[in-house]
Amino acid sequence: LQAMAGSVVVLAGGQTKRGDATGWLSELKSKACAVVLFGTGAAELDALIRQSNYQGQVHRCADLASAVPIAVRATSELDATSLLLSPACASFDQYPNFEARGDHFRELIQTHIRMGGNKSNIFSGSAPERTQNESTRNWFVAFWLMKSEPDAYGIDDLRREGSTLWDGIRNYQARNFMRSMNEGDQAFFYHSNCKPPGIIGLMEVVETNLVDPTQFDSTAKYFDPKSNPAQPRWDCARLRFIGQFGELLSLDQLRAAYTEEQLPVIKRGNRLSILPIPTTTAEDLLDRLGPLH
Repeated sequence: LQAMAGSVVVLAGGQTKRGDATGWLSELKSKACAVVLFGTGAAELDALIRQSNYQGQVHRCADLASAVPIAVRATSELDATSLLLSPACASFDQYPNFEARGDHFRELIQTHIRMGGNKSNIFSGSAPERTQNESTRNWFVAFWLMKSEPDAYGIDDLRREGSTLWDGIRNYQARNFMRSMNEGDQAFFYHSNCKPPGIIGLMEVVETNLVDPTQFDSTAKYFDPKSNPAQPRWDCARLRFIGQFGELLSLDQLRAAYTEEQLPVIKRGNRLSILPIPTTTAEDLLDRLGPLH
């Protein structure tokens, strides 16, 4: 950080070593316009940063894959000159060693560049200018809430399979929400139609705009005889398991903590199975829900 010229967006996370962070916090306040935290140490680092009266942006994510898009967007929007992955925390919470974490970071940045991103705003130099037709949307993580009945498909099923097609959506508004998803978005897994209902896990969108195969399967519960294979009416997304929270955050607890504007799922009579979540609400939810397992 001391060697960096200009403002910096810092990625930091992993297992904290509980050392003296005074020097690091001082450099953050001096050089960093945003900090994006991830891994098991995110909550501890977040508390330290906020106690230091740091004035920049602070974001929290489950893992490096979800943190990089937010950091890339912040680098561009805040006109930072560099994006720096801090090696201070141990990597063993999510990687076999620090080399693997570094390799993954490089792969994520290379993917960004292949998708049309500018290398300069990752390592050094000014953030790229954007035309009206360009968008940072693919590199901004949106948050969603997605309902599923645990008797039909629960968080344990997703953990076992690793990923799943979120098929069977037959509500146009819910379908349109899913159509607006991007790879890298995150979704809270919500157990519905059970006692108690609530948020139990976290997922990542890994594929979008996939044709829902159940609409053409005459033996399937969600068969739609009016759907044309040439112009399918229903599509879906693929989501992967990120983790399960230690305890379910129930609907009653959600209603006590948020307004309907902050969290639409608490609105009485709302039956949509897919809902967008404001970023500020999502970050607060991650604080309340604690570490993933």
